[in-house]
Amino acid sequence: MKNTISNTLLITITSLMTNVACASDFQQCPLELLVNQTAQSTMSDWKIFNSDEKHPYVGISFSEGSPDKKMILAPDKEKKVKGGVLATWHFPTSAEEYWASCLYAETSVTIARRLPSNIQSCAVEYDGRSSPPIIKNWHCTLQKK
Repeated sequence: MKNTISNTLLITITSLMTNVACASDFQQCPLELLVNQTAQSTMSDWKIFNSDEKHPYVGISFSEGSPDKKMILAPDKEKKVKGGVLATWHFPTSAEEYWASCLYAETSVTIARRLPSNIQSCAVEYDGRSSPPIIKNWHCTLQKK
């Protein structure tokens, strides 16, 4: 009897763990991004310089469809947690694919990738000590197949 309960508990824990996907499962966003930006136009007497600075990773956004379609999703829920904010997105079944975009400070350049088709939700924890808040970590949950 004791062995059966242990096996059942192990199977339950294992099945719960397999439905949570860490950010690393989707490849973490690079901590910084080297960007070569170009100005679209200049004014007379001004000269353009490129600093070639690396831009630090500060956040993530989720979109329904490719990020270039600009269908950026707002979180469904936000709550204060110790030292920050926890934002949660839920992804209902959609004809469009869901994407995660890595956001970097002081640049409009982002990098993005598709999320798995069975994505259910993602939670992002932000450090509330900075303004605007900077991402601490994120994880997603997959729907059971």
